[in-house]
Amino acid sequence: MFHAEMLNLKREIMRRMGSYEIAIGALTDRPERIAKKEQKRFHGGPANKAGKNSNTTVRAVLQRMDAAFNLLLAPWSNPSNKNVALVLKEILVDMNKSHGDNKRIENAALATVRNPILRGEYGSNSPETIKQKGFDRLLINTGTMFSSIKARLKKRV
Repeated sequence: MFHAEMLNLKREIMRRMGSYEIAIGALTDRPERIAKKEQKRFHGGPANKAGKNSNTTVRAVLQRMDAAFNLLLAPWSNPSNKNVALVLKEILVDMNKSHGDNKRIENAALATVRNPILRGEYGSNSPETIKQKGFDRLLINTGTMFSSIKARLKKRV
């Protein structure tokens, strides 16, 4: 009897988990900004101040960077990324409430993708890029692309 109850519980959890869909990426688009030679602090490290709009968009830049580094999917399969467990925890908490807090799930999903960038897990800039930017933070120049990464939760009934 116990085994059958566990299987039923597992099926129910999987059914409920399947009702959550998280979109993550550049969900709205805007022009990418050209970097000025003036620095600022950005999420605990240096970045260049943003100048005029460029001829490209943050969505296009994010697509190029995602193609090169798999930014949007790789963090979900990294066993050392503790943020994945936080997303699952928030979904489980939400499943037990009649009115969940979507923002907590969205923030946890956002941290899953953004934190590896902030921790420098994708490597370093080339010496030429470091000289041009004035610092070594791969995937961060003005912070426009990084800030454009958003998460949106959609619950399916």
